[in-house]
Amino acid sequence: MNTAPVLKLRYMLSMVLILGFYACSHKVYQVQDSKVERIFISDSLEEREDLNQLIEPYKIQMANELDRVLTYAPVDLSYKGMNTPLGNVITDLMLEEGNKIYSQRHPNEKIDVVLMNRGGLRRSFTKGDLSVRSMYELMPFENEAVVVTMTGTKLMEMVNFLRLTPRNHPIAGISFKKESEDKEIMVGGELIDESKNYRVLTNDYLQKGGDQMTFFLDPIEVEFLQIKLRDMFIQHFEKVDTIQVNQNPRYL
Repeated sequence: MNTAPVLKLRYMLSMVLILGFYACSHKVYQVQDSKVERIFISDSLEEREDLNQLIEPYKIQMANELDRVLTYAPVDLSYKGMNTPLGNVITDLMLEEGNKIYSQRHPNEKIDVVLMNRGGLRRSFTKGDLSVRSMYELMPFENEAVVVTMTGTKLMEMVNFLRLTPRNHPIAGISFKKESEDKEIMVGGELIDESKNYRVLTNDYLQKGGDQMTFFLDPIEVEFLQIKLRDMFIQHFEKVDTIQVNQNPRYL
């Protein structure tokens, strides 16, 4: 059988397709006409009942999720002052939940210290139920959990910063005298060793030097835990019927 005509036909069809594609891909389109209308949003605009009906089921679903109770606070949780109940609860849970994630990635290694910024916690809570909505009010930002590995010298720099600043930023895993240059700084129950490296869990805002925390810059390593802090709070409190407040002071 002579296949030459068939091959020739296939070749010609291929060339037609290639040329057609090339022509289409280089076709230039021009806008012939366009209209722009500015609509100013104000209370003078009439409500659209059809749109209200469309979004109503989603509003109800969202409200139900936000009002879902996570846990119970047996005492008032204030963020004001030094060694605050709220600050201790939040940094303690960050140390616990952060280490669960970190130890899965790095067996036999752990996070040593937690540092949050005072401005990152946006409200206090009175004794009672805490809901998903409470977590959004507490942490309205999309901050992520970040582990920063730093030298012991850098950790000392962090301590000196915390001693000088008038704001009492929440901490966990570390304790020291606030108004003193005392070298007795305890990390995980042991004296700080400036020759060692330490892992500090914080948020991505501080990790970039926010709130003048420049000691986080030029670290040994930075590792994102791929979880937002607010989600970490929610996941933790979902498993806790009643919050246990650790009153052990960090600032002595």
